Amino acid sequence: MRRLKDMGQGDLWPFKYFRVWENQLVGEEFSKIKSNLAAFTELKISIRHENNKSDINDHTKDDIYVNLTIDVANICHWVPVAPNTDTVGRYVGRIVGKRAGGEPFHSDEWFEYYVTAQTNFGREQI
Repeated sequence: MRRLKDMGQGDLWPFKYFRVWENQLVGEEFSKIKSNLAAFTELKISIRHENNKSDINDHTKDDIYVNLTIDVANICHWVPVAPNTDTVGRYVGRIVGKRAGGEPFHSDEWFEYYVTAQTNFGREQI
């Protein structure tokens, strides 16, 4: 589990950048290589609030399930939109995807972050 920086309630700052790595069998050993993201037909971020107790692999129940933005250097990121940071609490997520003609995958590494009480930088609290 990787701990990310907290976000203030209502804040819409750009989210952390990700690079997707894979373990590939080379000879008799596995090597960690950067994934070619062009080979994926889907690459999404799947995030749940701590109160969401639904099946973790049922993404129709995710609180946030959106496409990642991929830049020219094969680095992914996501910018929250309203109301993704409206609820205070702990969020846990991972990257999910599907290769062209392949099976869906879920990243081995999970991340967590907290949305904390309103900051001076966020939207006005109602």
